[in-house]
Amino acid sequence: MRLRIVELLLVVAVVGVTCTALKVHTPLVASCYFTATCALLGLAGVLAIACVGSRRAFWAAFLFVAASYLGLVHIPDEFELSPRHAGSELTTQLLRLSQRWILGIQHHTLFDGPVDSDSTEDRAAGPFVPDPNAPNLFATDPSDSGGFFNVQDAKNEDEEVIEEFQGNLSLVFGSGEVVMPGEDGVAFMRIGHSAWALLLAWLAGHLCRIVYTKSRRSNETQE
Repeated sequence: MRLRIVELLLVVAVVGVTCTALKVHTPLVASCYFTATCALLGLAGVLAIACVGSRRAFWAAFLFVAASYLGLVHIPDEFELSPRHAGSELTTQLLRLSQRWILGIQHHTLFDGPVDSDSTEDRAAGPFVPDPNAPNLFATDPSDSGGFFNVQDAKNEDEEVIEEFQGNLSLVFGSGEVVMPGEDGVAFMRIGHSAWALLLAWLAGHLCRIVYTKSRRSNETQE
C-alpha cells in the first residue's frame, strides 16, 4: 500500500511538472524535460537488469515502449521537423489540438475533418491578414525576439542585405493557420511527445506486470 501511495504522488508530481512545462514551453524547458526523460529511460534500463519478477517485467516494458515511441516521433515529418509536428499519429494530433487550447495557435487537425482544397488555395494565394486575437507569430521589432530579413537576388550582387533573422519564425496561411512552428512550437511538441512517451511506458509497464503475475500464478497452479 505504501508503494502505491508513493507511485500516486509521483504521478501527480509528473503531471504538474508537465502542465507547467507545456505552459512555459521555452527551448530551455523543453531541453531539461527531454533530458530528464532520457535519464529516466537510462534508469529504467538499469532497473530492468537489477530487478527480478514483476518489477523486471514493468521496467523492461517501460524502457521498450518509451524508447520505441521517442524513436518514432523523432523521424522527421513532411516539413522535416523533429520531433514530429504534422504526423498523422493520434498523439501528434492531440498535441496540435492542445496547442490550440493552451496557446491559441490555429492548427488543422484530423479532428477538424478534411480540408477543402479550394479554401486552402484561397488562403495560400491571398494576402496575409493577421488575426488581432492570435498570438504574435512574427516579430517585427529587432529588439524583440526577432528582426528583419530578406533574400538576396542572385542577379544583383550589390543589393544590400539586411542582418540575418534571429528568433522565432512561423509559416502561416492567410487565415492565420500555422503551417510550420517557430522554436517555441518545436519546444512545445518536444515536451508533449516526451510526456506521451512516459505515459504510454507507464501504462505498458503496469499491463506487462499484470500479465506476468497472472501467467506465473497460472503456471504454479498447473504444477
